[in-house]
Amino acid sequence: MPDPVPRPPKAPPKEPIVRVPRSDIRIPPDFFPPKPEEVPEIRIPPDQIRRPPMEPPKPFIDRAA
Repeated sequence: MPDPVPRPPKAPPKEPIVRVPRSDIRIPPDFFPPKPEEVPEIRIPPDQIRRPPMEPPKPFIDRAA
């Protein structure tokens, strides 16, 4: 007995996806452009750093006495 519902023809099988292990991929060194010269970090001597003047410590008043 034939199928009562007509079905669309089967699609051809798809190509299997081939997974490539990433650890085996080698990138040639000239693939990435050379890095620009690193800018040296500017260090300010500690005696030239301007700090706000420190307030003198306030005397501790013991309220419990």
